[in-house]
Amino acid sequence: MRSAGIIMPISSLPSAYGIGTLGAQARSFVDFLHDAGQTVWQVLPVGPTGFGDSPYQSCSSYAGNPYFIDFEDLTSWGYLTPDAYRGVNWGGDSGRVDYGMLYRERFAVLACAVSRLEASEPERLERFCEQQAFWLDDYSLYMALKKHFGGLPWHKWPDEYRLHKAEALERARRELDEDVRLWKGIQFFFFAQWSRLHEYARERGERWPGALPTDSPPQASCGETRSLTGRAWRRTGILGGFAASTFSSGSTICYASTIFAASTPTTRFRRTPPTRAGGAGAKAPA
Repeated sequence: MRSAGIIMPISSLPSAYGIGTLGAQARSFVDFLHDAGQTVWQVLPVGPTGFGDSPYQSCSSYAGNPYFIDFEDLTSWGYLTPDAYRGVNWGGDSGRVDYGMLYRERFAVLACAVSRLEASEPERLERFCEQQAFWLDDYSLYMALKKHFGGLPWHKWPDEYRLHKAEALERARRELDEDVRLWKGIQFFFFAQWSRLHEYARERGERWPGALPTDSPPQASCGETRSLTGRAWRRTGILGGFAASTFSSGSTICYASTIFAASTPTTRFRRTPPTRAGGAGAKAPA
């Protein structure tokens, strides 16, 4: 079956808070795809970014990117108040992502939301942690240790941690419990919002193939991008304020290389300004 769709990372969505998120603008973009007759949104990797903030260099194949958690959806679910994030300087250039600023500012806001989550719905958080324990326990401890050791890579940690000594790890779980719980709560929020957006897209007939890097580097002058399942042709344009590329092929494309930036857009649509979520009170979907 022939399909057509758009390759665009979540980070490229419009946002008042430094980077595109899984919130209202993502749902608006799904609506745009549906209205335009597109059936595939290739979102590219959504895992945590590592050194250099490349989406293809992640510390986890399971965890979601904390930067993509939408503050206004958290507010509408009752986990944040607007003053927790609206007074922060999220950068003056809406066309660029300042990852250093996100690293410095975003986690303090998420910590406030996790604190409310732990106080209001501890059983729900515990249920999520139990269901995802096979990866979440080690991931959260790893992130807590990485912070504890000043962001150093794991192979530069003391031997007892680097060599995964059980006694040292159990001690770290106790001593770094607050940070471990923070990282678990952050993942709870990511997957609550990811599941909501995924269901929203599914109801409108959209498919979400994933993405991995390929062996061949992208060529800026090339109009074709390599795919592990065939060829995908692209046309870059400005879609409702989003930089994106369209593609089509004779079969569903599951993996594609990094999207290229175009020097001149070929297609223009009316820009959709960022929207704000409703008031607090409603809880996150199950």
